[in-house]
Amino acid sequence: AEAAFVAIAEVLGEVRKGPLEEAEILRGKEILLTSMDFMRDNPHDIADWHGRRILLGDGEAATSLDQEMGRLRAVTREDVEKVAREVLAPGRRNLVVVGPVGFFRRRRIRKNLAAF
Repeated sequence: AEAAFVAIAEVLGEVRKGPLEEAEILRGKEILLTSMDFMRDNPHDIADWHGRRILLGDGEAATSLDQEMGRLRAVTREDVEKVAREVLAPGRRNLVVVGPVGFFRRRRIRKNLAAF
């Protein structure tokens, strides 16, 4: 588990520092757009999508799926890099460990988190 955490932390650190590859951004957008497009086939998925937006307090909850897909298409590499720097900033890190963790392991986890 610790090795996985270290590997994930390294990747997130690289994302935070940038620059990101344009191909990665395009691939991520395509995955999200395809998933959103498949939602059209299921009224339950559409209702769930709108309901989550309302419950989670999105101020633009009334936007349509098409409008949201248009917004996603307009996202740039610079937009993603800016958000990554903000969200992955050292002061915003949180980690949840589920299950019993001894003192020494907890200390190693904290050390790994601080290094990220």
